[in-house]
Amino acid sequence: MPASPNGAAARETVIPMQTANISRSTPSNHRKTWRIWSGACFAVVLLTVFAQLLLALINYATGSQLYSYILLVPFVSAYLLYLRRDRLPTKYGADLPLAIVSLAIGLGVLVLMYWLNIAGQAPAENDRLALLTLSFLCCLMAGGFFLFGRAWMRAAAFPLAYLIFMVPMPDAIAEALETASKYASAEVANLLFHLSGTPFLRVGPVFQLPNITIEVA
Repeated sequence: MPASPNGAAARETVIPMQTANISRSTPSNHRKTWRIWSGACFAVVLLTVFAQLLLALINYATGSQLYSYILLVPFVSAYLLYLRRDRLPTKYGADLPLAIVSLAIGLGVLVLMYWLNIAGQAPAENDRLALLTLSFLCCLMAGGFFLFGRAWMRAAAFPLAYLIFMVPMPDAIAEALETASKYASAEVANLLFHLSGTPFLRVGPVFQLPNITIEVA
């Protein structure tokens, strides 16, 4: 049965439109693939540069009761990023100002660390790892802003911000939190002894009961 002129015209117009769509989408897919592979290569290079630091951080966290959670932080962050994969923008664009700021902060912390070593004022191991880990994260954020842009980084803000828990707390902050926790526990014990009617004497975090001495440590 011969085709109608209208049908032939429709077929003639549809085919060029499909070809045009394919030709328009191909460069976009190439750019997206290029940025993804560039991001992967940047991550590999950054991990290589900071390999010694990361190994020292892993060893430090493995032998610490306080910082053992650091080993889980990258996996939790990656899982949170995987959950938000459908909300991440598919259009990428470089945000050069924020990339430069993040990179400047990361390199500035790194230079400060080496300057303290040269000046003979090297910080303690915990503080040194905290500064170097902060430098690593700032450089990682710089790569994200440069390769994927502000919109993508905003959509992935929570999973990426979770990486801050990789930074060990400086000794001064850890000691302050420990002291606050100790005295808060002492106040709770003091309240419980009063409510129970137990006779006791208290000197700071030390409680003297009739048959035992307890110290909140």
